[in-house]
Amino acid sequence: MQYGRGPSIWDTFSLKPGNVYGNETGLIADDSYHKFGEDLQLMKNMGLNSYRFSISWSRIYPQGYGQINQAGIDHYNKVIDALKEADIEPFVTLYHWDLPQGLEDKYGGWLDSQIENDFRSYADTCFSAFGDRVKKWVTINEPWSIAYQGYGTGSHAPGRCSNRKKCAKGNSATESYLAGHNLLNAHAAAAELYHSTYQPTQQGEIGIVLNLDWGEPLRATLSDYCAAVKHNEFQLAWFADPIFWGRYPARMIAELGTNPATGGRLPVFTDAQRERLIGSVDFLGLNHYSTRYYTPMKVNTVPDDTAGDLGISGWSPDQHTISSKYDASGKLIGPQADSDWLNTVPWGFFNVLMYAHNRYSLAYKVHKHGTFGYKSRLLSVDHLSARACETTCTCDSATVSGLNSGLQHNEDLQLQLLLQDQQQPLQQTDVAHNSSNHHNDIKNNNTNTKQHNRKLRSTTAPLPSQLAIEEAPFSQITTGLLPIPIYITENGCDAPGESEMSIEDALKDTFRYIMCVQFYQFCSVRGP
Repeated sequence: MQYGRGPSIWDTFSLKPGNVYGNETGLIADDSYHKFGEDLQLMKNMGLNSYRFSISWSRIYPQGYGQINQAGIDHYNKVIDALKEADIEPFVTLYHWDLPQGLEDKYGGWLDSQIENDFRSYADTCFSAFGDRVKKWVTINEPWSIAYQGYGTGSHAPGRCSNRKKCAKGNSATESYLAGHNLLNAHAAAAELYHSTYQPTQQGEIGIVLNLDWGEPLRATLSDYCAAVKHNEFQLAWFADPIFWGRYPARMIAELGTNPATGGRLPVFTDAQRERLIGSVDFLGLNHYSTRYYTPMKVNTVPDDTAGDLGISGWSPDQHTISSKYDASGKLIGPQADSDWLNTVPWGFFNVLMYAHNRYSLAYKVHKHGTFGYKSRLLSVDHLSARACETTCTCDSATVSGLNSGLQHNEDLQLQLLLQDQQQPLQQTDVAHNSSNHHNDIKNNNTNTKQHNRKLRSTTAPLPSQLAIEEAPFSQITTGLLPIPIYITENGCDAPGESEMSIEDALKDTFRYIMCVQFYQFCSVRGP
């Protein structure tokens, strides 16, 4: 390791032959540490105004705890200062999967609740060192990927799963849910610290980035709609529901049971943890890559798991669904990308936005949207959003009010789009007339979002029971919550095929979302 950085679990994982394509180790990747000056010049040339990057925990704390590596602090200070001088806003992620190996060795990393305190200490150091200039913080990027792929399929570090042909250790049936629980509590601990200690003076925002690959019913049947609903809840709501409501989705609870001490597989939040989670975000980041069709799993069939962990109890088989990139007639869902699991499906991206808005009463800030890969072509998000807002059922509560550009650390391109919740039909004049006022309103209110959310929850009628929430139409469960921004931090695929799907044709299918909302209330907790 160079310049005092300690090893991470990805260093260890990638050194094992067969874990990474081509047995690449990642010891030298895009080499941003040495080439940041070149990256910055590229950003200037492109006229970008934001840059999302992650801080390496083991570069700040080589063992994950204990002594601070001053060289790491100096490096990120240099990066942040250079960005600010260039009028490029740093958008900083505290954790993007590279857990210090020292914590994995000490107590098993994300499988132990001790990590909550260590993550809070690491976040404290970052807020103190960089928070005077960093105004956008992400605690954790994609906890689903960490929990499921790291502890369910073993395809990501630390490489744990039940399949002994692939993983030396692990239990896919329980460890994904335990790791996810500790990830949520670590996020809440860092967010609470920021809100109470740093936000009053630094005036920044903090959130988390979740991901959802949209689940679409394979056929227009109740059973297929319920299968798609279950997937969307098991992926996004697994983490978003605790953040907004302080509890896991009812379908997950019914399927898995709670309290591992009594045979359940979902851990239980204490009252203090629940209170700390609710309202812990000033914004919600969303990563979206692709879309799949879903149908219930038939008897004596194995679930489709693209990571290769077939038939092993865990997150994927727990849903009792089968996914496919082909519709009932055999038509591919969208242009194929270089990776088998990626297809370009613009209407799926839109449905993700509407699902998050309706379930959690969110205003939209599409912060980054783009593609990645060696042959990438950028989908026009301004064109996409404009077409979406011409469709009656898609944008009757949203107004386009701004367009900027940004760059992300993994070098994919993005456009920045601000959609502000209006609760009224779109008018063309709203775009020019409301842009600056709405942006200022959101900017002025963001620092108090946590307090406002809790105040509204305490002064309005209590939320219905979890079962009632799960079975009610979306429009009935979003009242009484202050909308917060939602950032789309990644969306796209690596190299769409020979031709791109027509935006106009793709959006024809968005009406199916409305059907899904109508069917939603009839899906029982366990599905059909």
